Amino acid sequence: MFAGVLGSGLGLIIASNLSEEELYDWGWRIPFILGLIIAPVGLYVRMALPETLDEAQAHKSGTEVLRVLFTRNWGAIVLAVLCILGPTVSTYVSGYMTTYAIKTLNQPANVGMYVTMCGYIATLAGIPLAAWAADRVGARLSV
Repeated sequence: MFAGVLGSGLGLIIASNLSEEELYDWGWRIPFILGLIIAPVGLYVRMALPETLDEAQAHKSGTEVLRVLFTRNWGAIVLAVLCILGPTVSTYVSGYMTTYAIKTLNQPANVGMYVTMCGYIATLAGIPLAAWAADRVGARLSV
């Protein structure tokens, strides 16, 4: 969620400070340029971290692991899919929100970015509230 706030905030800054022509001509490239700057940092962190699974501890048969997983834990798999469904759908909606505001509602780009950023901020603020509720009623009931 924090990355969503930063990304939509960056989009809002870019869309607010460039004309529509500048935004469509070259301004849309700015986030990609920033991504090129941060990519080496991510690559360094990835290469510097040790592997989590030692080769000696690796399972000999992936088929056996999958068989046990799907025969003994199918309820947990369904629950995991349902738990990830909400955040996935909200990410798709927030990602499309700016396009919808521009193309369908004929709003300027900064309006769509602003609404998206507000949505991410509201979600970010709601996370501690959801954690408090889970502590209050129990994590199992809150899911």
